[in-house]
Amino acid sequence: LVVGLDNDGNLVLDGETVTFNQLAQRTRRYFTDNPEGKLILKADRDLTYAEVSTLLTDLREIGGNRVSLAVE
Repeated sequence: LVVGLDNDGNLVLDGETVTFNQLAQRTRRYFTDNPEGKLILKADRDLTYAEVSTLLTDLREIGGNRVSLAVE
């Protein structure tokens, strides 16, 4: 599962802007359906680490060590 975080701080999933609550629901469902699945957060390189780290921490609370960060 690939989640985007654009330079305006918008969450993007499957090409659509989503809220964190929508993302959390879809992430939980994804991990339930795909126990070995991974989530990759693709964050815009212009964002500060502080902007990215909060979301990364929140996603890791849902997906544990199956969440990683990629910077574009």
